[in-house]
This record gives sequence, C-alpha cells and structure tokens, in this order.
Amino acid sequence: GLGYDFEIYNGDTRWLFEVKSTTTSGPLKLQSLELGSTEFDCADMHKADRRVHYRILYVTDALHPENARIFPLPNPRSRAGLLFFTDRQAGRRLYFPLKP
Repeated sequence: GLGYDFEIYNGDTRWLFEVKSTTTSGPLKLQSLELGSTEFDCADMHKADRRVHYRILYVTDALHPENARIFPLPNPRSRAGLLFFTDRQAGRRLYFPLKP
C-alpha cells in the first residue's frame, strides 16, 4: 500500500489522508487506532515536510452515515501528533517464521 487512502492537491501543497473508522457512536474519552507499517512509514516520511501533509481522518459511528462524525487528526509522527497521541505500545509488532 501507499500508506494513505487518498490525496488532494491545493496549489503546491499535497495532502495525504488515511481514513480510520469505528462503529462506536460519538467520541469516547479515549479512542485508539492502529497504523500499519506503510502508514507509519508514510507519516514518518512527511512529519516535517512543508509541501506534503499527512493527516488521519477518524470517523465515528461509521455504519450509520446520518450519525457519523469525521475528526481530522494530526500526523502521528509530527511534533503536534507526538503531543496529541499516546502510544501505549513499546514498538511495532514483529513477525517471523519458525521451523517446525
């Protein structure tokens, strides 16, 4: 994957959006989401880029469009994102093969 779901150009600025959703209605006191490795890498690559901006769009109550709400969230690897998000995992999940 590309690390984002869609992109928009506004003049010389490129916006990359990753969409995450939940079936839960309304915002909870503490929400969570998971980024895949390509999403994480893309966010990291554009954390301080002035011409390319990476954002997450978080959709609540996604199964009921009449009640759904969209919350724009900062790039989790940017300075603002590091202050906004709480990373409760010590690192990324690693996968490896074992011979029987």
